[in-house]
Amino acid sequence: GNAWEIEDGAQNVLVEDCSVENVSGNAFGIRNHWSKGKKSHSRGIELRRVRIHNIAGKYGIYGHSPSPEEFPDNSMSDVRLIDVTCDAPVLFYGPLKGLRIDGGSYKTMYLGWRYGSKSSREPGGPFGLADARIENATVQHVRINGASKAIELRNVLVDAKSGDHGSGMRIVGDSGDVVIHNCTITGASTTGIALGVRSRRCDWGSDCGVQRCRGGGGGGGEVGGGV
Repeated sequence: GNAWEIEDGAQNVLVEDCSVENVSGNAFGIRNHWSKGKKSHSRGIELRRVRIHNIAGKYGIYGHSPSPEEFPDNSMSDVRLIDVTCDAPVLFYGPLKGLRIDGGSYKTMYLGWRYGSKSSREPGGPFGLADARIENATVQHVRINGASKAIELRNVLVDAKSGDHGSGMRIVGDSGDVVIHNCTITGASTTGIALGVRSRRCDWGSDCGVQRCRGGGGGGGEVGGGV
C-alpha cells in the first residue's frame, strides 16, 4: 500500500513541509485507477518540501497517466515536486502533461517505465512519459525510456558515486525528444551516460559537465565514465 494516495479526481492538492518515514509500503501514489467508463481527471498535485525517508516499499513516489486512446475519460496532469528529499526511487510514466520537478534530491529516477512486479526492485517494461521537466535537482541515477516525448533535464547534478547502477544516466531505446542541458554527472564507476540506441535528437548542451564522449553511430554509445 501507499502512505499517501492522491487519485481518482483529486484536484489542487498541496502537501507542504511534511515527512513520510518508516512506512512498510510506498510513500506516495499519485495516479488514478484505470477503469473504462469512469471519469477521473486529477490535476494540480504539488509536493513541496516533503521529506521521504526509510521506505520499505518499492518507490518513494510513483505517478502515471493512462493512454488517452484507451482511457479518454481518465487523466493525471500538472504534478509538481518542489524541493522534495527522497532516499527511495521515484517513477513516472504515461502522458502526465506537466510533470515538473524543481530542486530537491532523489535516489533513482525512472522516467517512462511501468510500475513492475511488487516482488522486484526493478521497474516494469517501457511506457513512454510525456511532458516532463526536471531542473536544479540532485539524483544518484536516471533511467529514461527513449520513446518518451518532451523530456527535459536542466541544471541537474547526477551524483552516481552513492548509487549502485554503474552509470550515472541510461537512455534506453531510440530517443527522439530528450534534452539534457547544463547538467553534471560525477562519480559513475563505469559510464557517465549510456545510450542504448543512437539518439535522433539529444541536446546535451555546451555547458554540460560530461566529458570524454565516445560512441554514437548506429550502435549506440557511451558518454563520460567516472567524470
